[in-house]
Amino acid sequence: MDNPKPKVISISFKKYYQTVDWVTRLKAVAHQFIMIMQLF
Repeated sequence: MDNPKPKVISISFKKYYQTVDWVTRLKAVAHQFIMIMQLF
């Protein structure tokens, strides 16, 4: 019998890492935006 669970886990990990990558980019952009706003 083949266990389909590891495949599901790897897919969810892929989605999780994509989300983390997106959040990291968003934080970096927000940080740059705050730095620019502090100049004015």
